[in-house]
Amino acid sequence: MTGASDGIGKEYARELARSGFNIVLMARDKAKLDAVAEGIKRDFKVTTIVVVFDFSKLATLASVEQLRTVLNKHLPADISILVNNVGCSKSGVLDRHSVWDAMRQINVNVNSQLYMTHCLLPRLLERPSRSAIINVSSVAAETMSGFLPIYTGTKTFNLAMSQSLHDAYKDKIDVMAVTPHGVKS
Repeated sequence: MTGASDGIGKEYARELARSGFNIVLMARDKAKLDAVAEGIKRDFKVTTIVVVFDFSKLATLASVEQLRTVLNKHLPADISILVNNVGCSKSGVLDRHSVWDAMRQINVNVNSQLYMTHCLLPRLLERPSRSAIINVSSVAAETMSGFLPIYTGTKTFNLAMSQSLHDAYKDKIDVMAVTPHGVKS
């Protein structure tokens, strides 16, 4: 579960744990992840693993290999559900965004979903039973905004990739994209 230190990701983790799933929490803030993990362990008595990874730096082949190494080191062999939730945004018209603003949103919103899925897809396909991928997009993918140009584009990618994955793997993996509106967390 990416973006699991608060908000939607934290609640997905809690609900999956409530249903008896063991949980892997991923985000960049170890202290927040540890707090979420402790709460889940205490409340639901499931195995909870914390993996620290900064998705804003996921921009090169070397960083993707680092992600693959981290996943292979920390994740159990049997993963049944992947929740791609990590995300970031910056409002304002495009000329108000720096190149770093653009790269950060693309790395976090697009590259994280793409490469997490790419890294874990073999495991999901090898399972004897069905697996699931839940990609958190945004209502911004459906309601374009000139004041969220990069975010809107990245969340449109999330939605389109989810639809493509569903078409390609529907016999083995349930793929769902959710498009929440603003959430108070």
